[in-house]
Amino acid sequence: MTISKIENGKRKIYAEEIKKLSEYFNISSDVLLDLKEDIEV
Repeated sequence: MTISKIENGKRKIYAEEIKKLSEYFNISSDVLLDLKEDIEV
């Protein structure tokens, strides 16, 4: 997975990658996709 390409809009992120990132950072996919405003740490 190339995060810089995703951040720069050069390629789209896939659902499996979103799942892996949310598990790695221990946050929901809603927070990762900026769909949920409140985050509790």
